[in-house]
Amino acid sequence: MSERTVGERLAQDMAMLRDAGIPHKNELENVLARKNERIEEQDAEITVLRDTILCRDIAIRFGDKHITELEAENTALREQVRWVPVSERLPDDHGFFIAITGSGHRCLLGYNTTHGWQWDGSAVTHWMPLPPPPTESGQ
Repeated sequence: MSERTVGERLAQDMAMLRDAGIPHKNELENVLARKNERIEEQDAEITVLRDTILCRDIAIRFGDKHITELEAENTALREQVRWVPVSERLPDDHGFFIAITGSGHRCLLGYNTTHGWQWDGSAVTHWMPLPPPPTESGQ
């Protein structure tokens, strides 16, 4: 038998390992490096997704708060333009109001907190405040 050098034996052993399907250390390190690169890429993608979710969550909270404020404003506006039954309450202050009488007539009536409705006809059943006057823009 011929004496082989360490390098030759190593090359033969490595060939035998490759033939058996066992990769060389450098190949394993390359595979591991590629997998680590992919993990870092995925970590970066996850960070971007977390930031996106955080931004959406903030937008949703802001939107929810804004919606709540708009709903409250809408409720207040509806209260201003709804027919109020006199059985529910009377105007808080004197002034002119749109009123409906028991006979179904709609009219502009004065109300005084001391003397009540300034009307000689049938009883007032419902009322609502007058809308505000138009502004210079006509609205």
